[in-house]
Amino acid sequence: MRAPDRSDVDLILRLYELRREAEMRKARGFVMNLQPKSVEDVVAVMDWAHPENAHFRQATSYWEMVADFAVRELLHPEMFATHCGEAFFVHAKLEPFVADLRGRGYPRFQVNMGAAVAKHPVVAERLAAVRQILAARAKR
Repeated sequence: MRAPDRSDVDLILRLYELRREAEMRKARGFVMNLQPKSVEDVVAVMDWAHPENAHFRQATSYWEMVADFAVRELLHPEMFATHCGEAFFVHAKLEPFVADLRGRGYPRFQVNMGAAVAKHPVVAERLAAVRQILAARAKR
């Protein structure tokens, strides 16, 4: 695999700029505060009639796009793992429901993040660390 270079830095900075846009901040805030307890909770927000559906789609598709960059090594996987922690929290929060959602007619849900985890050990390690953080929080 190639070493990270200036193009990775430029892309990380651009991705950060995009995250600062006002509507994206609202979308990210909604998804980070979402606490689904069941697949039905996720299906409800995925319904086009849900008032936060657009924010859910915006934030989750953003992180899926970034994960795809890592899968294709357009963004160095180590840079993704180091600088895109929110993507891992979003995925870990939705991960328990992925298989069920795919079976319910969302076959591409979280596909890119899953591919990044499968392809790049550093991405898998970061996800494992986030899972531990969330598990510790859940115990409190």
